[in-house]
Amino acid sequence: MPQINLKIVVPSYNCEKWISKCLSSIETQTFKDFDVCIIDDKSDVDKQREIIQKFCEKNNWKYIFNAERKFALFNIRLGIEHICHDDNDVIILVDGDDWLYDNDVFDKINKLYSEKDIYMSYGQYIRSETKSTSKYFAFKPSDEIVEKKLYRRVPWMFTHLKTFKYGLFKKIREKHFIDIGGKYFRTTYDLAIMFPIVEMAGKKFECVNDILYVYNEDNPISDYKAHRAEQARVDGLIRSFPVYPTMTI
Repeated sequence: MPQINLKIVVPSYNCEKWISKCLSSIETQTFKDFDVCIIDDKSDVDKQREIIQKFCEKNNWKYIFNAERKFALFNIRLGIEHICHDDNDVIILVDGDDWLYDNDVFDKINKLYSEKDIYMSYGQYIRSETKSTSKYFAFKPSDEIVEKKLYRRVPWMFTHLKTFKYGLFKKIREKHFIDIGGKYFRTTYDLAIMFPIVEMAGKKFECVNDILYVYNEDNPISDYKAHRAEQARVDGLIRSFPVYPTMTI
């Protein structure tokens, strides 16, 4: 089994109220062998960048401060390319206004990739407001869905915590990140990334039953609150893209 290197990518925008909690949940992980890149997407207040810079200086993490807004999908790719170098690097996505469920998350992800020959994983989370589990969102697809790669035709299942190997991510064609206007999608980055990844992964993926993530419902500018119509439009467009063939790393 190849060496596992965890690479944490944190896209953030106007989440000053929660960014410390997000970064603290990464900093306090019991598993310590990981790299972090935080991208601030030209937030409207300087305080957020000050918080990010302090965490990065303390922990020797990397950060990118955009001079103009690029939105999450572009920033995720930017962060990944900044810290990933090996095909077997395992990327973990944590939005800047969310946080990890407990201090053992990275231990569990490291163990998962060390013991199983997989290329990606996804799993369960709780909502910050209700504190209820959302296991009905993340589920293992049927054999038919896997064999025929019907992921784009069925309800979304690849929920937080999302992880995947760099070797597959870099094979996603950039045109499948691009909206009709020629720029990167501004919403629904998870579909743009995870559909190609799971299609290329074949059967090498895992649905994790443990709760690993807290999804923040308190942020009023989150896409599902502020941009529902745009989410639906982009969702339909991404689902219309061709299915990727199974690939190996």
